[in-house]
Amino acid sequence: MSEFKSGFFTGNAACNGRVLVVDDEPDIRKVVRMSLQKAG
Repeated sequence: MSEFKSGFFTGNAACNGRVLVVDDEPDIRKVVRMSLQKAG
């Protein structure tokens, strides 16, 4: 699997932001959280 590259970067610095994940399945929330953390 290739490394995730977001379009929300300016130069070499990432923009700080927040993501609200709403799902009634705890496992889905966990997978999304882990994916986002891995992506930075």
